[in-house]
Amino acid sequence: MAEKTGKRPSRLDGPPCPDELAYVWEWYCSARPIGSLADIKAWSELYGHRLMPFEVTLLRRLAAVEDRVASQ
Repeated sequence: MAEKTGKRPSRLDGPPCPDELAYVWEWYCSARPIGSLADIKAWSELYGHRLMPFEVTLLRRLAAVEDRVASQ
């Protein structure tokens, strides 16, 4: 959205990312777009990451939030 308008929508603002989860955010930014578990599996194999189940869940939740915000 920001790329098209030059402005970051305020609804994207939220609390800061906890330091303990910053790596998941970096992974998400690297793996985008995530459409399925197969996308996550392919990305993790390509980059040599062994994801824990909670990390897969976080990546899927981030993708769902991004999709929801983009559709508004």
